[in-house]
Amino acid sequence: MPLKKTQDEIKTIVNKLFEDYIEKKRTRTLYKTGLNTPKRLLIFYYLLNEENRHLNVNSATFLKHYIASESILEYAHLNYEKEGLKAMYEYLLSDEIGKNFDIYTILDLHIKLFSKAPYPENAGHFRNDNVYLPNTGINLSDWRDIWQEVKSLEPNVEEIKNLGKIVKENRAYIFTYIDKCIKLKCDLIKIHPFFDGNGRTIRAFINKLFMDVDLPPIYISSQENMTYRRTMQKAIGEENDYLSITKFYYYKICDMIIELERKYKNNAYISSMQTVITLVKNIKDNINEAHYSLDEEIAETVKDYLDEKDISAQIFNIRFFEPTLNPHAFVMASCQDGDNIRQVLIDPIFTYLVENIKVNPNNKFAPFLENLKENGASIVDYKSLTQYILLFNNLEKTKQKIPK
Repeated sequence: MPLKKTQDEIKTIVNKLFEDYIEKKRTRTLYKTGLNTPKRLLIFYYLLNEENRHLNVNSATFLKHYIASESILEYAHLNYEKEGLKAMYEYLLSDEIGKNFDIYTILDLHIKLFSKAPYPENAGHFRNDNVYLPNTGINLSDWRDIWQEVKSLEPNVEEIKNLGKIVKENRAYIFTYIDKCIKLKCDLIKIHPFFDGNGRTIRAFINKLFMDVDLPPIYISSQENMTYRRTMQKAIGEENDYLSITKFYYYKICDMIIELERKYKNNAYISSMQTVITLVKNIKDNINEAHYSLDEEIAETVKDYLDEKDISAQIFNIRFFEPTLNPHAFVMASCQDGDNIRQVLIDPIFTYLVENIKVNPNNKFAPFLENLKENGASIVDYKSLTQYILLFNNLEKTKQKIPK
């Protein structure tokens, strides 16, 4: 029975679950909760409407993190290896991969992975000799059985793809989908179809399946390397213990969701701040040096502009300084900065007022004041706001004339 909660109520719950997850991770108690914590987070997160989820991966950012992490994980430090990782994920994130995605797509991914290697023609072929995982005692597939064993997984991939269509309509099946993807990954690793690049290729293959149902792709950090390898060995070894790798993946999916949501919030803040700066520039272009008062009419223009753009920055206060500046108004806007709300001081004519004032670079408020001089807008707190006011008091005391 679906939860009868509004989107705002679900957002509140999700934010609380994020906070709880992060705090548990910080205090090293997160992984003691089994699968309950990540599953609860995923349940509520996917109750959000699509427009309230922000997992559209910035490909440039993702590639940067992925290549760095995978290079460490797989000891792939040569330039052609890093370029190959990039080529493989550019292919994965493009429309080129098409609707013909099946078990044999691992061959296409492998070709992309080694496309920058000295002998790229050797890529995209299953191995023709036996290989071993040192110090594990794990028996990998005999090379003569690879084609048949890969072919045997063809129905599994089709089942997952069909289940994916159901998941898009009914998120109740998301856990079954994830579990089947993890099992497929383990089966492929156990087959170990290539001489080199198995881990990178197969992780990319599974990431594609994740993205098909709006799950985030994952990469494994260097700090998680030992845990990842240990859990994989349990799954593909004689124990056939899939619990550890399943748990690992559930937590990694949640890690990526939180990371991407944070990036979205930061990008929203950057977008908001840039919009404010653009607005200030427009105002400055339309006033002359003789006009030094930011009156209520201009302040309302600022507010209307921000409201019209429907961004996170919103005007919440307007203040006038009288009689010193007779009158001079500045606008305070609130901007989303990650998980926090920051205040932005907007003063399009600040440059005209203090154009002859040089800010001491040793002053700890120098960045704030320089940014305000350059852009007419700057992040402000109580202390920097005080500096802003004192600067105008200094103008009055030294009898520096405001341009008229």
